[in-house]
Amino acid sequence: MVVVHSIELMNQWRDRLSEAFPGQRVARIGGGYKEDFSILPVACVGVVNSALPRLADLFAHHNHVTWRSLLIADECHHYIDAPVFGKLRQHPFDYTLGLSATIEPYEVEGLGRIVYEYKFVDAHRDGLVPPFDLVIVGVDLTSTERSDYLDLTDKIREQFKLVYELYGDELNWIPDHRLFTKLKQIMTRGKEDDPIIKRLFIYLFKRAAVYYTAVRKMSLAQQITRLLVDHGRKKLVVFFERIVSAETTEEDISIICARKLRAGLHEGDPIWCKVYHSGLRRQERSEVLDEFKRIGASALLACRSLDEGVDIPTVDAAMLAASTQSKRQRIQRIGRTLRRGDGDKRPIVITLFARGTGDENVCADDLQDFKGVATIHDESERTCIARIESLCGPGQVGAPRVHATHQPDAAALAEFRIAHERRPDA
Repeated sequence: MVVVHSIELMNQWRDRLSEAFPGQRVARIGGGYKEDFSILPVACVGVVNSALPRLADLFAHHNHVTWRSLLIADECHHYIDAPVFGKLRQHPFDYTLGLSATIEPYEVEGLGRIVYEYKFVDAHRDGLVPPFDLVIVGVDLTSTERSDYLDLTDKIREQFKLVYELYGDELNWIPDHRLFTKLKQIMTRGKEDDPIIKRLFIYLFKRAAVYYTAVRKMSLAQQITRLLVDHGRKKLVVFFERIVSAETTEEDISIICARKLRAGLHEGDPIWCKVYHSGLRRQERSEVLDEFKRIGASALLACRSLDEGVDIPTVDAAMLAASTQSKRQRIQRIGRTLRRGDGDKRPIVITLFARGTGDENVCADDLQDFKGVATIHDESERTCIARIESLCGPGQVGAPRVHATHQPDAAALAEFRIAHERRPDA
């Protein structure tokens, strides 16, 4: 029995198990499927919430003398604190196996201790991921953003004091990695959300938004996207944390490409640049991803919808324009863009962070996590473009191309120059 948290993962598991066991039946539960073990398939893959109420039926034929049952919990970090998983584990499985990009505690309740770790250096040794360049770029907040960040930090500090005055007895022995999970449990256990804890989360959300959407960072993300796709001819995935950031980047790139076309500074088709996020219908997401797989140089602007459960095609580059401080998310995002492709491609992974904020923590463990696989380049706003150009290889990146038969007029050039050189804090 394989339990997953999404329909996409269910279908992926079903496809891979069918390949591994040709001719054997693989059942599914969830997404409209209600198959079972009654004719003894080799496995059953189910979305956890759909599988739980059907466990008794699924294993009605099961004989512990003749057969052994194995539970595989994929992306099990989703289940550690979920009541639904506790109920699932009440079934007497003979064996259990949890899989995750990272697990914070050494032992997981209901699954046992960690028995094996497979790291980037292991995947590189086994030929599953190539060596890559990791470019880390620190970006300054504007004066207004800095003021907002410090003001919210003060409010968060005062709100934490209020929370601990009320709930210190419950929180004092909670480890750091479980603190916010515990706070959410306390906040929602009454008929209405606790207003003191709710206000704390509001402040935390607003402060994170300051560095997720920092003006200079988003401006640099747009510039790097155009550089890699237009002149570097790269297939790129850009990760954001806010849908509005992805949509604004798509819109701004489209506007600049249109201006360049009118000015005669661009040959061929405009840059393929589209968004992929939970705000789109499932069919729209599928169409965007299929098109991205077929096309060459392009940019897919994604939020958390690509973090898990979606097959990302082989790409040349990835940019983490905004990230949570979760080590798990960072490892997942980088790992999902490092598939071994044809030839000797060396992927480029770029991380943008806001200096002097919690955003700096996203890169804290990079030396340890990517040792032996990545060459790490620490760059500033001023030096990062030159570094990325050099990593793209000779002859791939250059000045904007001009049609030989057309000389742009001064007004068109001025319009493009104004858009291109906008001060990010204006």
